[in-house]
Amino acid sequence: MKGGKGKSYNRGVSASEDNFEVRGPSLLMRKWIEKVKRSLEGPIQEIVRILKVARKPESEEFTLMLKVCSLGLIVLGIYGFIILYLFFVFFVH
Repeated sequence: MKGGKGKSYNRGVSASEDNFEVRGPSLLMRKWIEKVKRSLEGPIQEIVRILKVARKPESEEFTLMLKVCSLGLIVLGIYGFIILYLFFVFFVH
């Protein structure tokens, strides 16, 4: 430590002149890690459950889904274009 006084900010490493010893995470960090693990258990179990039930769609089902999504995207695009056009017609000029 430089200067010889004050706190050491190397919390993860205890250093002497000849010996470097790496310590584990602090108690606060370990509690936080456990809290995060517990909070992720539920969502991870839900994801695993969904993946077990899920299956690859057949070609016909995939084609139908692609058509429906494409149609929805086109309708939203046209709707957005109409709003933009009306904005320029009524507010810009």
